[in-house]
Amino acid sequence: MIDEAIARSAQAALAELAKGRWQNIHTEIQDDGTFVLLKADAPSMSERELTTEQRAQVAAALDNIVPTHSNQDFGSWMVVFEKNGEIFASIYPGPGGL
Repeated sequence: MIDEAIARSAQAALAELAKGRWQNIHTEIQDDGTFVLLKADAPSMSERELTTEQRAQVAAALDNIVPTHSNQDFGSWMVVFEKNGEIFASIYPGPGGL
């Protein structure tokens, strides 16, 4: 199960990887504690600026923190990046998520 401590650890890991590129990271635990959504504001980034290497670093960090759950076929976490209130990029575990 994903609890507040796990969500905070995931939030801290994402913040550490940000290096000023994204900020104001919020978490939402969903689906009875089997999924965590992380939202980050990235007002000066575009999807192209979110490199494959950065995506892989985020995925590796969150894979090490967030436990998997059999109810979540597509992974137990997702990160969405927003600019001006709209999602422009996402990262999630597994094929296609990077």
